[in-house]
Amino acid sequence: IERALVVRIQESPSLLGETVRALAWLRKGATPELLARVMALETPEGEWDVGTTQEYLEQAVRLTLVKVRPHEQRVFLHDEMYALLDKHILQVCSQEERDRVYMAVLRYYQDRVRDLHRQIGRSPGANPTLHAARRQAYVETVHYRLCHQPALGFTTYVWRAEEALNGLDAELDMLLRTELLRTIGLLRERDRLGDLNPREVEMDVAVRGGMRALLFQNDSEGALEIFDKIAQRWGQEADAFGLAWVHLQLYRAAAMMMRAGEGDWPKARALLGEV
Repeated sequence: IERALVVRIQESPSLLGETVRALAWLRKGATPELLARVMALETPEGEWDVGTTQEYLEQAVRLTLVKVRPHEQRVFLHDEMYALLDKHILQVCSQEERDRVYMAVLRYYQDRVRDLHRQIGRSPGANPTLHAARRQAYVETVHYRLCHQPALGFTTYVWRAEEALNGLDAELDMLLRTELLRTIGLLRERDRLGDLNPREVEMDVAVRGGMRALLFQNDSEGALEIFDKIAQRWGQEADAFGLAWVHLQLYRAAAMMMRAGEGDWPKARALLGEV
């Protein structure tokens, strides 16, 4: 029954099936421009053909399997349809198609982040709407990178999470952590973690708990308690954890220097020497 439904969707007239197939990749929702990039539709002038994809989306939203977020005007499939199309289409498509689609999506987000940087730079004061849009673009980039290349996606998460913590951006930190765990869970269910070590992800999440205590709460003592527990739990396997272990040692040293108790400075120097 599932397969028959998928075949019927793909054979729908007026390119509706092709539109739904493209939407299957876009769990964070589709805009006309993003859909045009995924479907590689351009105008004769070489611009993305958002007029045509707007029409495609207007046709798609008439289906019960499609929904729209009113405040964003993004088009989504229902969760059951994402799962169905993932099983019968995305999991059996070629690596060439996967690469093409995800590279198109990631170029869209790269351009969007760049444009938001420029708008924020030109804004005379703090603009909450622009900053929120940039946070959202960062988070969605992490999602799609994880889906395409899990190990690289995790590296992207670490980079953005470091920016959030060092910039004391608690909202971005929370959004990134939530998206990481959600997407990793999705990939784990589908056995698509590739060469990403899920235990390294688990350790990194734990380390960042200590980093939040240190940077957001200025609590060096509490941070060290967290770091020490992590070192006790995973210390025997340090070589298997790569970047997460390096972060642990760096922030343990930083917490010791911030606490500045007796013997903390030599211990901190020793930890820094290890990394």
